[in-house]
Amino acid sequence: SRAAYTFVSPNPTVFGASLRALDADARDIIGFTGEGVLVDRVIVGTQAEKAGLKVFDVIVRVNGVVATSPQLVVRASQENRRTELLVQRKGATRVVILER
Repeated sequence: SRAAYTFVSPNPTVFGASLRALDADARDIIGFTGEGVLVDRVIVGTQAEKAGLKVFDVIVRVNGVVATSPQLVVRASQENRRTELLVQRKGATRVVILER
């Protein structure tokens, strides 16, 4: 089940999204072959939702660094007042800015 792969950020009020590593199953489901972190859930009213993050977005870079794990993305959002995410959504690349 999907829940078995979910990584819940340690402080959802800071980030507001549930993330998971991109494994083979997730890559098949969304049709993505690159590196990144999958957005599994976005909590209403949080930083992630306000920034425009959507379920099934793939975060490929965080502040210019390849997003290799959910923990890396969460840590960057906690350590910076402004976090720039490069996101793949339905084949298009966009920038999402998380601000506290």
